[in-house]
Amino acid sequence: MNTEVRVYTNAAVEIVQSFPKGVPSITSLPTQSTCTGWPVFEGVGDDLDWFTYNGFFAGDVDQGRGLTCKAGIQGGAPLVFFHEKNTVVLSPLERFKTAHLHCGRNGFFGQEQLTLGLKKSLTGIPKGFQASWLLHGGTGITSTMMSWGDILLKRSGKKRTDLYAGEVVGGLGYWTDNGAYFHYPTSGGTTRAGGYEEEILEADAVFKGEREDLLGQHKIPFRHWQLDSWWYEKGKGGKGSSRGRGRN
Repeated sequence: MNTEVRVYTNAAVEIVQSFPKGVPSITSLPTQSTCTGWPVFEGVGDDLDWFTYNGFFAGDVDQGRGLTCKAGIQGGAPLVFFHEKNTVVLSPLERFKTAHLHCGRNGFFGQEQLTLGLKKSLTGIPKGFQASWLLHGGTGITSTMMSWGDILLKRSGKKRTDLYAGEVVGGLGYWTDNGAYFHYPTSGGTTRAGGYEEEILEADAVFKGEREDLLGQHKIPFRHWQLDSWWYEKGKGGKGSSRGRGRN
């Protein structure tokens, strides 16, 4: 494995691992988190806070202090460290499904470490393979995250789009997701005969101006529906639902 550090003028550092001859076969130990590891950071102070997106949903956030971060299969990148206004963002710069970050106790003495490497699930590395990570610093979390994104966009030859250009973010919608008015209510209109189907049809009629809602408004300019899977009927033959946890 060849290693390289490339320092740029925009407070960005690219960390590279390359394999000119490849690695025909890899066997990782169960205790390993990566099949390669360079560099390995240690001795990060307990006064350094961090957060990352980690979990099944995009809104899931892990946060803490030191090197206790949970980078893994369900997320962990970008990994953002900050102290007061000073901010550092760490993430893969390419090979996003292969490049990996690991935080946790490792080594002979169980030190807290941050390791950059390739996923331990690899059984081999092809000849000429290269992966790289981006370490980018700035002032303020929001501005640093935006400039980090600009670097990734430039590397991939893409341009930043308008945040409100999409139908979902840029327009009104009717949602039945968790927390919405019609998500598994224990009382109210959706408990009567017809349930969700009836409520959806009534909402559609209001949006089309075929009837008035309780406020007397017409033709609400919604642009999308969000039909949450939790209210679909579930179970064999379509019987039962997640509301009643039916498993017929």
